[in-house]
Amino acid sequence: MIRALARSLPPLYDMLDMRVINDIFVPLSFLSEVQGAVDWDLAIERQRGALLGLLAVLVAGLGMSSGGMLRRGVYLAALRVLRPAEAAVRRLIVIAARGVTVTERAPRPGPVGLERRTGERLASFRVIEPLKRFGVRRALTGPRITVMGADSPGRAMPTIASADDPVDGRAMARRIEAVQRALDDLPGQARRLSRWIARRDRMVRAGKPPRRFSPLRPGLPPGHRQRGTHPVDEALSDCDALARRVLAAA
Repeated sequence: MIRALARSLPPLYDMLDMRVINDIFVPLSFLSEVQGAVDWDLAIERQRGALLGLLAVLVAGLGMSSGGMLRRGVYLAALRVLRPAEAAVRRLIVIAARGVTVTERAPRPGPVGLERRTGERLASFRVIEPLKRFGVRRALTGPRITVMGADSPGRAMPTIASADDPVDGRAMARRIEAVQRALDDLPGQARRLSRWIARRDRMVRAGKPPRRFSPLRPGLPPGHRQRGTHPVDEALSDCDALARRVLAAA
């Protein structure tokens, strides 16, 4: 799927060309309200189209080789676009799940005697946003001072990564594929989220507080940039505002 999408677009190597992205994107500030009402279907369709265009440019800009290797500079540039795009899609699913009701099915035992399917599974998009991790220490890349005559030798100087170093991009390709599949099946993703909400409500009624009350993490969304200039920043801002409104009204 991703390779077919990449072949249909002109390759954008090295870094993502902002001029090309700005040319294909329509303005996303369409959230005008009339007498307090929002055209939810129009909002979903506009944001979905904008995110699909962004995904197409991202795939073309990667220029991934047959072995799935990317240059580190390209990988980091794509990651700065992919993270907010994933957050925007997750909020778009919240909007699409507005008013969707599902019947929670009882768990069924699996068949006995069947072997578990092996092989690579299809990429699945995570509708529940992971919480932000605190206390994660980053590796130091600065110089280390060694005292002459000390008993313990100083540590070796860490190797500083170069923008031309090869990076395995297969995990990123699966993430992009998962976003593509989610955008192609928003109603199905909305039903997945609605089933999670039904399980959460059942636990609340049973007096068992769930680990999560909201599918979105508190605070700013992943990939948020205060002074973002990329079209994905505007898409994320619009989707987050609408999703927060949906959750507040639920």
